[in-house]
Amino acid sequence: MFGAQGALELTSNFHVLGSFGWTNSHSKFGALVSNQAHMLQYDAGVEVNGVREFGQKYLLRPFAGVGGGARSYQYKDAGIGTKTCVEGTERWDRSFSADGSRFASKREAM
Repeated sequence: MFGAQGALELTSNFHVLGSFGWTNSHSKFGALVSNQAHMLQYDAGVEVNGVREFGQKYLLRPFAGVGGGARSYQYKDAGIGTKTCVEGTERWDRSFSADGSRFASKREAM
């Protein structure tokens, strides 16, 4: 699977998130002439967080977010179009990072 994920920090407490993924796959349907298929997955959402100092060097950021996305299956066999499933998500948990660091450890519960 190939993909990209990104987040834009609009303020220190509000982020916009997005991701996209693609994979070349094979269908297990026996009646198809071509078993080649592509799967696309795309998501977008927003996240709100607080910031608490944890010691003198670390930050703890409890967060909550909402978003949505979809997964599309593109079958290469004639007569079968693209099938798309849509989902909504909510997430909450916390991230942990060193003050001033561009990287964080993040856990999510969905």
